[in-house]
Amino acid sequence: MKYLVFGDIHGKRSGELEGIINAEKIDSLICLGDFDQVKAIRSFMDLEKKFIKEEKPIIVVPGNHDYAVFHNDHIHSRTLEKQGKSISELHSELQEDSIAKEYIFNLINRKSNGIETKIGLNHSTYVVHGGLDGNSFSYLDCPKNIEDLWFRVNWGQVDYPKNFKKMEEKGYDILIRGHDHQRMYGFEVESGYSESLFVTEGGKFELVDSKRHVINPGAWFEGDYLIIDDSEKNITLDYKNLCNR
Repeated sequence: MKYLVFGDIHGKRSGELEGIINAEKIDSLICLGDFDQVKAIRSFMDLEKKFIKEEKPIIVVPGNHDYAVFHNDHIHSRTLEKQGKSISELHSELQEDSIAKEYIFNLINRKSNGIETKIGLNHSTYVVHGGLDGNSFSYLDCPKNIEDLWFRVNWGQVDYPKNFKKMEEKGYDILIRGHDHQRMYGFEVESGYSESLFVTEGGKFELVDSKRHVINPGAWFEGDYLIIDDSEKNITLDYKNLCNR
């Protein structure tokens, strides 16, 4: 099966994904949230409907921006500056579109912010926007029920081992996450030690000879996406950007 993984949308429409889905013969969609603008929500909903109609599996999890926009909670974000919109402006825009508002309401009010799934035959996988543990410096007083949307895991030896420990406790082999806007993955090579790889130029990698993996596709806002293929013996990660398809 081929999975298209993307997130940190931040106002970017999903239309360009349709060409990728057709060209790559994508079987399943994994979306990591952070929609921000109504146009992005509506665009994704159209794509989601097509997957549902074709009975293809789809996973969608909320991002920290989805909570902030819905509740009109102030957060500092460079992506807001790049969009030229404030949280209050995005909140007002969402309030005026009952369909998009209901979609985000349902997304952020589920029992869990993450979703369990399987990649390959026996790789237990957890999908969440932030992480299982890590640094939440951007929201130090973050409530417990949403801190997994704010955890940052781009601190190498500090935060990857924390996540590997949580994954071991919960029985997860793979953690798929966004939030950091970095194409990267970390893999555990021995107890308490990890390697983290920034995939700055994209490329294809195999998940072999390691215990647990933390995977980030990068930001769709910047044109990043990831294709995971578990149809062969070894699971492959193919990091791409719209500029280097």
